[in-house]
Amino acid sequence: DELLTNLLILREQGLHITAQQIEEPAEAPEALDVRLRFTGDDRPGIVHEISTTISGFGINILRLGTVVGPTGTDGGNGFEITTHLSVPIVVDLDAVLDAVGTLTDNLGIALHVEDLTDVDTDD
Repeated sequence: DELLTNLLILREQGLHITAQQIEEPAEAPEALDVRLRFTGDDRPGIVHEISTTISGFGINILRLGTVVGPTGTDGGNGFEITTHLSVPIVVDLDAVLDAVGTLTDNLGIALHVEDLTDVDTDD
């Protein structure tokens, strides 16, 4: 394999490289696509708090976008954070939304559930 040959060349140049060829790639677990949007007054650490809470459930953040601009509220800046998540079906989505809701309440920001794909929201 060309990649392994090139890695061996790099190893000969002094780099420590470990590579292993696998027969079949591992399949990603079944997951739901979830989009969450957060809005509020901007301050340092909000993205960190949100991403830490979400990743604590073993959820992959596929995309995260932020927009910051003047809001007219006390002359400060407001933000909008949009996330696209891949939530494994073994994860309790209600528990995730409860934890994120508690976080947004504590931070004084708003949570908007934009899209829940294949989720029964009639509970």
